[in-house]
Amino acid sequence: MLDLKFIIREKFCEELEKEWNYLSKFSKITLFQSYSWQFKWFENVNKKNLKNSLVIIKIYHKKKIIGIIPFEKRVL
Repeated sequence: MLDLKFIIREKFCEELEKEWNYLSKFSKITLFQSYSWQFKWFENVNKKNLKNSLVIIKIYHKKKIIGIIPFEKRVL
């Protein structure tokens, strides 16, 4: 059974970085999928519109993280 955890934040956090880097060890990711790239991207995009927030969906299987899906929520 899969468990989903929805997180809405204004910025990336240390907990997310640890889980993201853990998953990266077992995946063939590109530079654009790395935590550091996503962090910098959101930081720069958010400077233009401080109303934006980060929406993260974490996917767990048997209490073990198996996926992270980042979204940007934009307020127009």
